[in-house]
Amino acid sequence: MVTRLLDDVGADGGAAVDTEVDRLQEWLGEVRVTPRFPTPLQKELAQG
Repeated sequence: MVTRLLDDVGADGGAAVDTEVDRLQEWLGEVRVTPRFPTPLQKELAQG
């Protein structure tokens, strides 16, 4: 899972986001979620 914060939320905010990402990944397990249309971040990562 890839995240990008659009605003500076500080160290505590970033840690909270990371915690929730971990929790969501655990909940999803092996399920793969694919956006219906490519997101701007997905396009950028593909050019990488």
